[in-house]
Amino acid sequence: MATIEGSAFQDFLQGTNAQDFIFGLGGSDIILGDEGDDFLFGGNGGDVIAGEDGADKIFGQGGEDVILGGDGSDTIFGGGGSDYIEGGDGGDIIFGGEGTDLIDGGAGNDVMFGGGNHDVFVFTGGGGNDIVMDFQVGDLVQISNNINSTGVSSAADVAARATQVGNNTVIDLGNGDTVTLNNVDADELQNNPEGYIVVS
Repeated sequence: MATIEGSAFQDFLQGTNAQDFIFGLGGSDIILGDEGDDFLFGGNGGDVIAGEDGADKIFGQGGEDVILGGDGSDTIFGGGGSDYIEGGDGGDIIFGGEGTDLIDGGAGNDVMFGGGNHDVFVFTGGGGNDIVMDFQVGDLVQISNNINSTGVSSAADVAARATQVGNNTVIDLGNGDTVTLNNVDADELQNNPEGYIVVS
């Protein structure tokens, strides 16, 4: 196990093949967890943080960060700022935090919380069965064109694949992939698909 600290300036910090605690502190840092179940803290500044292998806990903290979970079932906290967060492989739990975040769970069954402001949840195929816990007005679901060879090319196409399950809307993305929007009414989504969905 190693504890690695940056400085008030821009740092390149790399972990070991065991569990690490890495603190970026100030500046716009690059932090690589390497192997092991790491705890990675970006600190202030717009950081690039990659968990790599292992079930990591990643904290973006201040600034507009790029956070990549990598392999393993990670827990990611974006913190302040508008972050780009990609869970990678494994069943991840992602908290966007404050700011307008772009969140891609990646492969595995992921649980996502956008947090404050208007967030975008990205689905590109092969993502498993994902849940967006706090989808709210102003958030968007971004779906890849023709995801999983379903032929979808518009928001209306995606909305047609949505069904109501209890209080939630479940969207079938083909090939066994789904996204569940908690406490979202399927009728509302289908009546205004462009208000919820973008296909790109």
